[in-house]
Amino acid sequence: MSDCLFCRRGIAQVDYKHVALLRSELRDDGTLRARRTTRFCRKHHARLAIAVKRARFMALLPAERPPREIEWPPVGKKRKRKAGVSRERSGGA
Repeated sequence: MSDCLFCRRGIAQVDYKHVALLRSELRDDGTLRARRTTRFCRKHHARLAIAVKRARFMALLPAERPPREIEWPPVGKKRKRKAGVSRERSGGA
């Protein structure tokens, strides 16, 4: 027996107009949840992705992700310099 919701219910097509269903499969940041977490089969997950794209195009779903909080100045990673390259320029004029 398949774990896919669409296979169990016998749904052949995923419609872009079923906004409630599409929203339930999106994460908070607006991206589609992974197949391993939704437990959809490959065929229906691909059709779900197409339906989400169509719903975004028709403005039924938000097209952009919500803004993130940005720390300023950035904290954490520093740029690494390449080995053997000094800050002073070599050569002269």
